[in-house]
Amino acid sequence: MRLLRLAYGGDFTVDNFIARAKGGDIGCRHVLADVAGILGRAIAGAWNILNPEVIVVAGDFLPAGELFVQPLRKAISRHTLIRLDESEMGPTTELLMASFGGDASAFGAVA
Repeated sequence: MRLLRLAYGGDFTVDNFIARAKGGDIGCRHVLADVAGILGRAIAGAWNILNPEVIVVAGDFLPAGELFVQPLRKAISRHTLIRLDESEMGPTTELLMASFGGDASAFGAVA
């Protein structure tokens, strides 16, 4: 966000960023896809080591919807040993988007 604030102004927020991406701003869409790619690679690394049944993604970028989720899924699929939709060792890992919004971390900690 620090770099985006240099380009869009000091009061530029995540909500502004997502709104601009949804509105067609190419720069914001590229940044969103880059963030999804980095997160996807990190998730894939943990996935390859732990082989979890479910991965739940939460955070401020989820309101961007498919602009975020599509490149995230693509990055995960590219970097996992077993793709999202196939598994020779049993059930596939399910990738879910959190529905608790900004409170997801608190709910996870309580659980």
